[in-house]
Amino acid sequence: MKQQKSISPWRNWLKPNRIIPLLTILVAGSTGILGIFNLVKISPVEGIIIALLALLAVDGLTERLSILEKIEAQLGSYTMGETLMSRSKLLPPSEIASSASEIAFVGVSGISIFVNHLGFFEQKFISGCKLRFILLDPESPSLQTWNLMSKVTTTETDIKSALELLKGLVRAKKAKGKCEIRLLKVYVPFGLLISDPYKDNGQMNVEFYTYKTTLSDRPHIQLSRTHDRQWFEFYVKQFEEIWSDSQEWTPK
Repeated sequence: MKQQKSISPWRNWLKPNRIIPLLTILVAGSTGILGIFNLVKISPVEGIIIALLALLAVDGLTERLSILEKIEAQLGSYTMGETLMSRSKLLPPSEIASSASEIAFVGVSGISIFVNHLGFFEQKFISGCKLRFILLDPESPSLQTWNLMSKVTTTETDIKSALELLKGLVRAKKAKGKCEIRLLKVYVPFGLLISDPYKDNGQMNVEFYTYKTTLSDRPHIQLSRTHDRQWFEFYVKQFEEIWSDSQEWTPK
């Protein structure tokens, strides 16, 4: 493994965006030297002004370098362990989607989120929010594969229970929003809860489905369109592809 070459602090000064302060220092210094040898006539007041300009330019560059050094130090100490988190540290739906006009979800059963936050989704639905939920089809052969890699053996029951909960949500009276539910024949290796997928203030929780782990042990990550645009848009695109491949579910 190659060692990273150390960069001289002086090279940080020689950047295009620092050309004006550098020129100010150069002109002020040159004028001062020429004044000492009487090659340029400078009054005391002019000398003071030139000296102040030089000091301001040096101070501005020094402050910029100090800020950059702090940012580099923070980035250097930033680890993946600080990015991944347990479910208990995630923002709940009521916070991540409190002002959302659209909420999208994809998961195997979603039973835990629907049991704990059904009232929130119902409130959003009634107030005009668009809801799109995707669950694993309980009749799909993929359910057997999921059970082999999961510690939970009640997944089929959980999916059917979640659908029963959502049945009441879909039939909510005086709802101004739209609620669509679809079933997927295969499970994907992650779960998503997305708030406003196409707005600049969009946020999402991503859950990674790992082998034989409980809900509390699985790694999660939070993304926002503002700070993580590339991966935020990646997962939004994934959701749309999953949505197009899933089948509409209508409560009986």
